[in-house]
Amino acid sequence: MRRLLLVLVALLPLLAGCWDQQAIEQLGFVGSVLVDGAPGSLKVMYSVIIPSKLPTGTNPGSSDSTTLITSTGRDLAEATRRADLLSSKRLCMAHVQAVLLSERFARAGGAAGVYDYFARGTKRRDISWVLVVPDDQVQAVASLTPANAAYPGEAMANMNLAQRQQGKVPSIRLFEFANQIVTPGRDATAPLLSAGKTSYAFSGTALFNQGKLVGTLSATDTEDLDLLMRRSQQPSLVVPCNAQGTVSIELMNPRRTMRAIVQEGRLVGLSIRIQAAAHVDQANICPVNFARPRQEQALTTATAGVISHRIESVMAKVQHFHSDPFGFGEVVRVTNPAVWQAIHTHWRDVYAQLPIYIEVRVTPNNSGLLNESLGGRTG
Repeated sequence: MRRLLLVLVALLPLLAGCWDQQAIEQLGFVGSVLVDGAPGSLKVMYSVIIPSKLPTGTNPGSSDSTTLITSTGRDLAEATRRADLLSSKRLCMAHVQAVLLSERFARAGGAAGVYDYFARGTKRRDISWVLVVPDDQVQAVASLTPANAAYPGEAMANMNLAQRQQGKVPSIRLFEFANQIVTPGRDATAPLLSAGKTSYAFSGTALFNQGKLVGTLSATDTEDLDLLMRRSQQPSLVVPCNAQGTVSIELMNPRRTMRAIVQEGRLVGLSIRIQAAAHVDQANICPVNFARPRQEQALTTATAGVISHRIESVMAKVQHFHSDPFGFGEVVRVTNPAVWQAIHTHWRDVYAQLPIYIEVRVTPNNSGLLNESLGGRTG
């Protein structure tokens, strides 16, 4: 009996092999997936990497390092099974770096189904970035061979990683995106992606309402969105200081406070308070002497006015779309649970009509080595 046990123990390493594994040569690794169409009638484009054409130490690589496979299906699982029949290799979805949703597909509420497919795969990792593609850019984005990366999925991943550090664009991974969809008092956002001649570009922000795309913001509006979403640690803006001159300001360590205004058990408004220190990056023909307190105070007041105006503008747009990307609903839910209980089923409609009270306080930081603009000295 003891000898039998020793034999079984010796055989354990051999029995622990992966029964469902396939040779790497039999797999086609998908770098990115673009989902178009509508739920129940999908058109899916898979960018499949060709390893032999990727750059290595001795091989410069090839511009056609991927092949595009297009399939259809009632859902993503069926479309992928059909795509396998069109490929000489079994598609491997474990390393998908970007999941792209066409605007029409996202408007039809297809995002939740895509997440469901990726969440159930035992071999998939949380490395996929979510991007929304304008309808007129779908084919251009799917067929572009980027000049700044080995393959499309890598280019999209690098762009999102860079923006995650800089905070200028709402880069978001698939599982983070899904978490925002199911959060009761907050809505998801995702970057809009367009194609140029040799590279991709972020062109704005997609706004969601409980998993369904409801509107988009321009690239300029996305910068204003950043002031409230606090992705960037040091957002910047340009402030006019006279009829011709401007000052480029960098906001140091901005802080945001959001509050629900409740009176007699009823939600009557929302408030936002922004505090930041203003650092002068560059003064252009600006007759301001930063060593003079009164002139310095005038500049910080002007900076606060610009911030307030930009926040008012972007808030009006997101409220128009009934989208709550800032999480005001979560503020109400946490601080006033009884009020939330009464309005949570129609929160977005209530939120769209609420007045927003904005308070911005800016303090001076420093102006560097110069007290005056060289092009606009005050004498």
